[in-house]
Amino acid sequence: MAAVKERERIDDLLWRNFRIIQNSDWFCFGLDAVLLADFAELKPKEQVLDLCTGNGVIPLLLAAKEETAVLTGIELFPEVADMAGRSVRLNGLERRVNIITGDVCQISNLVVAHSFSVVTVNPPYRKKEAGRLSPSPFLAAAKAEVYCDLSQVVAAIAHSLLQWGRFYLVYPYDRLAELLGELQGRQLQVTKLMAVKNFSQDNPFLSLIGGVYGEGADNRLEAIAEPKEFTVFREDRTYTAEMEEIFAKYGKEKKK
Repeated sequence: MAAVKERERIDDLLWRNFRIIQNSDWFCFGLDAVLLADFAELKPKEQVLDLCTGNGVIPLLLAAKEETAVLTGIELFPEVADMAGRSVRLNGLERRVNIITGDVCQISNLVVAHSFSVVTVNPPYRKKEAGRLSPSPFLAAAKAEVYCDLSQVVAAIAHSLLQWGRFYLVYPYDRLAELLGELQGRQLQVTKLMAVKNFSQDNPFLSLIGGVYGEGADNRLEAIAEPKEFTVFREDRTYTAEMEEIFAKYGKEKKK
């Protein structure tokens, strides 16, 4: 078993009985990671890159979702990358999942240009100046654009994707227009968009965005103008049928 260090714990991912090591003092994954992993579309044996991987939750969830995918996660902090790597070993995924330490802003030093079929990312949500930063560098980097901003994340996606490769992001709904502009400027064309609400009467708080990298492709304007909606909770604060369906899909071992 992979070693667990002080302040760490092992949590059940509820996907194919996979588990993850998390540090109580660092950023722990939330439902946005689960929603993104479900939203992303993978084909057998594809090479997948996860930017800003943190504790490695997205590569782990995607490895559970598509058992032939080969996944790479990039994490800025060596300590966090080490923890993510131990989660990979905990689940016996060393042959399919690789965690590397590096700066997404220096993506050309980390991965060969245009070498991945799929890129996923759950980037920092807030601008650096928008609100108080956590004194913890790990929490600050996870929540705000301290070390990389939206433009740099989008540039890393474009650098990494094969022609007509696919990208999937989760991002605050109130920054969606900014995101769409950055994507368009890098030949990243949106093909699907989902607006996520906590409760049915709420305004969306998250957006799930999917698309392709390719010169000359056009955004599917209908996907942007009329996004699908997804609601997480019923009025009694239990999960909706749609949310329960996600857990049901991945909550058991695959049938042989």
